Amino acid sequence: MSIKVLTYVYWISMIILGPVTVFVFRPEVCSIPMWVGIVAFWVMTCVAVVLSYVVKSKETNFSSWYKNVFLYGAHELAHELAIRHDELRTAAQPWWQQAFIFWWGFSIKYFIPWALWQLMMWNFSADLDVDASTLRGYGSYHAFWQIMGFVIPFIGLLLFIIPVFVFWGGEQEDIDFNAEEHQALKDVEEAHKASI
Repeated sequence: MSIKVLTYVYWISMIILGPVTVFVFRPEVCSIPMWVGIVAFWVMTCVAVVLSYVVKSKETNFSSWYKNVFLYGAHELAHELAIRHDELRTAAQPWWQQAFIFWWGFSIKYFIPWALWQLMMWNFSADLDVDASTLRGYGSYHAFWQIMGFVIPFIGLLLFIIPVFVFWGGEQEDIDFNAEEHQALKDVEEAHKASI
């Protein structure tokens, strides 16, 4: 339930407030400035984070909620990046590791999707502005090029999305990214460790 609350509030508010901020909160449409939409989104996200923590199961402690709900998916990747600094693999944990994991995980999971969505909405808004002299939008290009400007990225999106949901390969192996697989690379790693 905890992860559903956070996921639904974040994505629904982002998808709705992105266009509302750009298309509705402008001087010619209403008197609400754009920054209100941005602040409203982040306030809703903060409320969702707190609510997600409040509705967590009693067995879930803060550490587990932080890793498996708040930074779900991003925490493990950030941790993998952070441990790469330890070339000797001594399992030492430097002072900056947890701050890096939070910053990287938050950026990847929350900030970057929001920023890209806002940029897409602002670019889309600029594309829809019609030139008064030619009555054309999208930089006064001919209608054919405007359609191509939509179709070609849409094909790229399909080529990305279809493999995400359809898997044609065999069974995937579970890979340990900490271990080298090739003997030549193992030898190089051992020589590097010995030289340090």
